[in-house]
Amino acid sequence: MLSKTLLAAFTALASAQSDIPLSPRLNNILSHAQQGPLYTYPTSLTQGIVPKAFHSHNDYWRPLPFYSALSVGAVSVEADVWLYNSTLHVGHEESALTSARTFDSLYIQPILSVLHQQNPPSIYLTGALANGTRNGVYDTAGGQTLYLFVDVKTNGTTTWPVVVKALQPLREAGYLTTFNGTGVTPGPVTVIGTGNTPLNQVQGVEPRDYFWDAPVRCPSDEPRRLAILTPKRRFPHSTQHSQTLPPPSPQSPRPTSPCNLATSRTALSIPPTPLCSLPKSQSRTRRVLRSGIGTSLGGQ
Repeated sequence: MLSKTLLAAFTALASAQSDIPLSPRLNNILSHAQQGPLYTYPTSLTQGIVPKAFHSHNDYWRPLPFYSALSVGAVSVEADVWLYNSTLHVGHEESALTSARTFDSLYIQPILSVLHQQNPPSIYLTGALANGTRNGVYDTAGGQTLYLFVDVKTNGTTTWPVVVKALQPLREAGYLTTFNGTGVTPGPVTVIGTGNTPLNQVQGVEPRDYFWDAPVRCPSDEPRRLAILTPKRRFPHSTQHSQTLPPPSPQSPRPTSPCNLATSRTALSIPPTPLCSLPKSQSRTRRVLRSGIGTSLGGQ
């Protein structure tokens, strides 16, 4: 597929300078792009895709869940999960659920497949990298994590443990962002529970490799740097908007406040804005909380 795309690009370029035709021999060489070890780039699956700070809301509505978002550089995707007969099904409502469209088939396995392709074995991996790399899904920014929001629709108490178990393939591969009780170790995928995800099954669990999506109430005592998601961008051939995230920036500690659910946490760093001054429609924010709950949405 990629070789056809490259060939089409070269052909278009040749047409643009038709007054200087390419020689048959050069055309023949170009036709062998992505063929053989010389012209095959090992991590070319997402080559050229620049990650962008926006969220693919209700990602399962895309033509190809996860892959459509990947193709345009989304750093965050969301899946609604429903637990029936010990299986996590994905869809917006019960009538849209099928036996084939599961959390594992639409997200866990595709993400795992992409990460395997972005972290191929190599004889040149030695020392600290002897056991393999932990690059993210984007070839242009290997340190960028993919935020995977899991929106629990059924009973959270019974559903969330199944979600945690479903993460095992990513966990075994060492691809998840983790929290050990004192600090966060970034990984290629950061899993965030939302919807009916019970706080008491996240906060206080140490170590863990999942976080919690918290609504930030109006902090009247201090301005906050807020991670506001607002409708901004559409995917091609999609009827559902995506949501824009502020650009990534380094994490910075936040002072303890009555508004906090635990101690010192971080959010995306954007210009300080009191939540009370925001439009009512934006009063609920996505914020992944640190120190007992979560970590920043900013890129690594």
